[in-house]
Amino acid sequence: NQYLDIFDDLDQALSRLGDLPADDYIFEPQCETAVRQAANIESLQAFTPSSGLRPQRFGNYLLFEKIGQGGMGAVYRAKHLHLHKTVAVKILSEDRAKSLRANSQFWREMSSLGQLEHSHLVSATDAGLVDDVPYLVMELVDGVNLDQLVQFHGPLNIADATEVIRQTAETLHYLHEHNMLHRD
Repeated sequence: NQYLDIFDDLDQALSRLGDLPADDYIFEPQCETAVRQAANIESLQAFTPSSGLRPQRFGNYLLFEKIGQGGMGAVYRAKHLHLHKTVAVKILSEDRAKSLRANSQFWREMSSLGQLEHSHLVSATDAGLVDDVPYLVMELVDGVNLDQLVQFHGPLNIADATEVIRQTAETLHYLHEHNMLHRD
């Protein structure tokens, strides 16, 4: 019975921790160990980035590692602070955020992607501004891209290559039906 009381107290403490506002206090050195331990208790090992770098807060997200870079900005592996969901966050670069044209193009992309649903396209889940910097949140698809696959395994066999081409053409057709062009 004594052990049950301890577990009840632990459950209450953990649930109360979830009610605390996620603020900059989590980056204080004396709190880092507690945050890692809480992450392990909650099976949220993603809070500790593999590179050993400290995550950076961006709005409601913790950014862990850059997973892509393009002409408009960078894409980061991130975790929503409250939902504990791992996502990809695309952030318009600081210099592009100052450009009215680039800003407008980014907002059009956000709006367009938010309206699309296709099995071969990532879904947009959130968008907005943090300190006047636009961002777009998308589902995170782990794995390798086609270029990496070919570099690692060599050229695809004809059946696999044909299937990749078929799926790509199907997706481009879907985009065309929605009056969109894939610029990459």
